[in-house]
Amino acid sequence: MNANKTIVLARHGDAAWGPRDYDRPLSERGRADVMNAATFLISKDLEPDLIVYSPARRTRESLEIIRNVCSRRIVVHTLEFEPLYQCTVEHILDACHLGDGIQHLMVLAHNPGLTDFLYYLVTDGDLLLKRHGGLTPATMVAVEVAYDCDILVPRKGRVLDWYSP
Repeated sequence: MNANKTIVLARHGDAAWGPRDYDRPLSERGRADVMNAATFLISKDLEPDLIVYSPARRTRESLEIIRNVCSRRIVVHTLEFEPLYQCTVEHILDACHLGDGIQHLMVLAHNPGLTDFLYYLVTDGDLLLKRHGGLTPATMVAVEVAYDCDILVPRKGRVLDWYSP
């Protein structure tokens, strides 16, 4: 059975420097950018049903902002997924399987894994990244993806929308 779903690839907001990468908080700019990105999601009716996120501090802080903005309209469920801190294509695929049965999934994580996963999903990744200046902090990319027998079909995705601060 073929089905289409939406996956929003969301990069955490700009982070301040801290003692350990894992513990870096969002900067003031990062907070504002994530707020604007979440508002953009609402304006495009792209609010997620489920957000699977990295446990790093900057992603948890980004998550809280997104959830607060989106929860004005819908209930947003969240799931922390430790492997997203390392953020490889394989880890993101595993996160996508956690969203089985979900129509609108957000993966909130880090680069370069998110960029690599965009290449996995679409055929025109180079063009898109060049046009938009890459997946900068607080960027959100909504991709319509195809599933066949509950397996994500690579390189068949279509970018629905792109937000960069």
